Parts: sequence; C-alpha cells; structure tokens
Amino acid sequence: MKKPLIWTLGLGLLVIGGGLILAQRGAAVAAADEDAPLFATQPQGLGRLLQLQAKEPLRGVRWLPPMSGGWSLCQVSTQSDRQVLTLFQGGQLARTFSLPRLQGTTEGFYRQAEIREAAMAGDTLLLLVKAEGARRDTAVVMALSLEGDLRWAHQTQADHLTLSEGSVWAWGSSGAQRLPIALAKGEQPSPKNERSGLPEPLIWPYEAANPIALLPTSAGLLVAHGKGLSAWRSESGWIHTPAPTPSPLGFPVPKGVVTHCGNTIYWQPEPGALLKVTPEGTVVGPEALPTPEPEEKDAALLNLLGCDAEGRLWFALAAPTLAPQPVAPAQLATAPSTDSPVTPPATLTVETRLAYEAHLKGPLDRIYIWKPGDKALRCVIWSKAWPTLGAPAPLAVPTAEVDLRPEAQGLLLGTDQDRWWLPLKALP
Repeated sequence: MKKPLIWTLGLGLLVIGGGLILAQRGAAVAAADEDAPLFATQPQGLGRLLQLQAKEPLRGVRWLPPMSGGWSLCQVSTQSDRQVLTLFQGGQLARTFSLPRLQGTTEGFYRQAEIREAAMAGDTLLLLVKAEGARRDTAVVMALSLEGDLRWAHQTQADHLTLSEGSVWAWGSSGAQRLPIALAKGEQPSPKNERSGLPEPLIWPYEAANPIALLPTSAGLLVAHGKGLSAWRSESGWIHTPAPTPSPLGFPVPKGVVTHCGNTIYWQPEPGALLKVTPEGTVVGPEALPTPEPEEKDAALLNLLGCDAEGRLWFALAAPTLAPQPVAPAQLATAPSTDSPVTPPATLTVETRLAYEAHLKGPLDRIYIWKPGDKALRCVIWSKAWPTLGAPAPLAVPTAEVDLRPEAQGLLLGTDQDRWWLPLKALP
C-alpha cells in the first residue's frame, strides 16, 4: 500500500515541479516581452517618426501632451491587462516600464487606469491617474523614477498637475493640494496611496471657484477663472481682481491664461488682451504688443499659449462668436470682497462685425511668436511652412486648434499608431 502512495506523491511533485518550471519560463517570456520596445523611431523630415509596433492585442493607446524639456509619454493598455508606459525625449525612445500597482486599489483600478496628466520634474515623472468605475471621482498622483520605480503615491480629488519649486500642485474644481516631490526625512518609498504630514489642502473661495489655470509664484498662487484673477498668499490670504470689460467680439468659454515668462507674469483674461501682474496678483498694466503683420485684425484674436525656454510668448488665433457672451447670474452678483460686479460686454458695431466676418472667412492657420521688447511679432503660417518640414504624407496641415505647448520644445502630431515629433526650433 505504501508503494502506490509513494508513486502518487512522486508524480505529484513532478507535476508541481514541472508547473513551476513552466511558470518561471512563462514569467521570463513575459518579462522579455515587457522589456521589448513598443515603438520604433526614425528620422522623418525635420522631425522624428514614432511608430507603435505592439506584438499583442491592445485595449487602448493614450498619448499625453508633450511636457517641458522635450519629454513625451504614451500609455499602452494591452488585452492581457498590462499597462505599459513609454517615455520619449526629443522624439527619441528613452524608457519603457509598467505602471506600478498600488496597495489599497482594486484590480479594476489598475485595469481601467488612465493617465490624465503628466509632468517631469528633474528625474521624477509625476502622473495623475484616474479609473472609470465605481470611484471615478478619485484620482491618484504617483511619483516615479525614470526607471519606473514608485517613489510615492497619494490619493486626491484633482484633475490637473502644476509644477512648483520642489512641489507639485494637484488641483481641480474644489481646491488644491501641494505635494512635495522629494520624500521627507524618514519617509520611505511605499506602494500605498496615502502620504502623511502634508500641508493642508487649499479650498477655493467663492470668487475663485472653478479655476481655469493655476500658476505657483514666489508669493503663493495665482488662479485664473471666469470671474477674473485671484491671488493666494499663505500669510495674508486671498486678493481678487475682476476681469476687465469683455471684448465686443465675444469669445467662447472657458477663458483665462496665466504664465511666467522671463521676469514677468502675464495674465490673459481672454484672447486679444494681455496684462502684466505681480506675484501678489496686482495688475501692473497692459502689455503693448506690436501690430501683427500681415493681418492687423489678428491683434484682437491672439490667444496666449505660453512661454518657451528662450523667454518668448507664443500665440495662436481664437475664433470669436461675433456675439456678446451672456453673463452668468453668478457673475452679475456682487463679489463679496470687491463690491464690483462684472462689467457687461461692449456693443459690437455693424462695421466691425462685417469686417471680422470677412476676415474669418480665411483660415486661422497662423501662430505668432514674440520676445518682450522686440519690435515685431514673428508669424508662422502653417500652410506655407508645412511643405518645408518633411511631415509624413498622411499628416494634415495643423489648424488653429493644434495643441502647441511652447514649454515642451516640440509638437506631437498624428494618430495612436504613428506620431511625428517636430522640434519647435525647426519652424521657419
């Protein structure tokens, strides 16, 4: 009776051992597949072509807008529930690694995770991750090394990330949370999604509700929103500046840009206007831009995109509605701290309407570049520049809606399968 039992046990051990060997081989194959580059890159005209070459079925491909320093990121979700991230710099393949799994999150969170925003701070990649599901209002901010190692994670009610000196602000419609990028003394890297000892979250007051743009300053924060500009200082609280009189041309919402360029902070409450402000939120005065050439009417349509590493402001053209925008009841109400209601839009004359209707019949495929102090705006007309850039044949000429971020040093255009990286310095 003992011999059959011994044979049975031996056979069982052989099966288990064989299973372990197969599992190890399978793991090795999976690791090899994961390490294999998902993209091929090659020169294309004045830029570089990034081509996806996945060897397994995919559930989705998500390209993030280019980041400062020439970095860009693509998230690839496979049918086998892998979340693979590929980093590029200047159109060159830099890193490929998997999205880290967090303690306290479900398998569904990892499977459905979408990177909504990304930012690069030195050697740290910051991600804002959300998952559509039962807890779709909950986001997680992750800080990763360039090798994909998790440094920290934190759960937050946020929709955006904005870098500050040594920190990142995670913010949304209700408030903001400042997250130090470096670990505090004694704080260890952890797969958990909660950090302790952080500054208290900042809750938006009524006057600054639903912000559109946020800029950290040496004094605190500047927040652009539909009612104007608000400044927060940790020592003295909030100061609110109402938006100036809206343009009679009428521009769709949302509106409001605030950016730091050189030693000056610029606030654009809507296209065509540009104001200089202090870090404390005081409006110094309007910035006198040169008249755009060859189209003078473009002056009222200049839409601020941001500032590049050379201290130049970039503008696209925004299409007006040619009808005054209705002022929301909340805007008509008197702001508690200023006692000044929002000024209604000026009247659009018949002559102005007809002139801009004729002007808008042509394409708005122009961008303008200006270094403060220069006597002229540099104009780039896409339809004229495009043939000289060597773009891939299927790629269409950019329009006024192109997602151009000057701080990123390049444009990333194309489809999920093929993207073309064009350095901004290549523009004529």
